[in-house]
Amino acid sequence: MGVLNFVMQWTMTEADILALPENQQIFYIEFTFLSKIAFGMGVFGGLLGCVALLAKKRIAMKLFWISFIGIVLQMNHNLGLANGGEMQSTIFGMSSLLIALTLLSIYLTKKAISKSWIE
Repeated sequence: MGVLNFVMQWTMTEADILALPENQQIFYIEFTFLSKIAFGMGVFGGLLGCVALLAKKRIAMKLFWISFIGIVLQMNHNLGLANGGEMQSTIFGMSSLLIALTLLSIYLTKKAISKSWIE
């Protein structure tokens, strides 16, 4: 789901953005290159971390931390754009859920490493 959202954001045209509700347009118009990099870190760090965890590889921990950093960076950028608007609670809620899931993934990976379940 995250990968599809990432691809959609990179491929949106100006006409696609203008078709969105006005309160959402600012997030796509003001979405900087660095924010896209942070978004990519969050999405692909999480995806590759899950793949590495399934493959029982220790690198999953580093990939989940990369994902966590990307999520926090993008959350800060998006909250700055919301600036108290109606989208702020939605952004905060979704970002908080993603942070919680990433921290859970880090915890479970740490536990798996300590119990020698993964190499």
